[in-house]
Amino acid sequence: MTNRMWGILAILVLADICGTDGSRVRLQAEDHAGARPTAEQALMQRDNWDCVDLSLRDWLKSIHQRCRIPIYVGEVHLQDAGIGIDTPVSLEIGEAPLLVALPLVLEPQGLDFAVSHGILVIDTIEELELRLSTRVYPVLDLVIGGDWQSLMLAIQENTSGMWDQVDGEGGTMTPIPATGSLVI
Repeated sequence: MTNRMWGILAILVLADICGTDGSRVRLQAEDHAGARPTAEQALMQRDNWDCVDLSLRDWLKSIHQRCRIPIYVGEVHLQDAGIGIDTPVSLEIGEAPLLVALPLVLEPQGLDFAVSHGILVIDTIEELELRLSTRVYPVLDLVIGGDWQSLMLAIQENTSGMWDQVDGEGGTMTPIPATGSLVI
């Protein structure tokens, strides 16, 4: 798994943006017949996400319309960081999964994304790194011969987040061998 993929895993694990305070741009998924894809499924959707000098707002609206997922933008955090929602963005990669396109557009702006409660959240890198939550992951198939420490070390070494055991602050991991789960 690449460092970016581990980084995305860390953000999905560590980022937990709950609720809205009126300061976030909200793009609500329309009620279409049939099941709406999850945000995680949308990240795997292949499409042509290319744009030339399109506002960030309009690019995100096009993602919302094509993927039919709700999107929240931490607009106040963007403004505090000097990033406007109408900042022009460009991307020319052709067809690719959304998971590949998002960082290519967001990272040069100092932004990143997370999935929280089925919503694609766009915010500053700093804001997303501040959010901690607790998740339980079934990982027994990743633990070889009961070696939980190697799995936890691999996660710590390949994620961009801070870890309590490494940095003295940040996330923690606790193995639960009886259930084959890892609490992060």
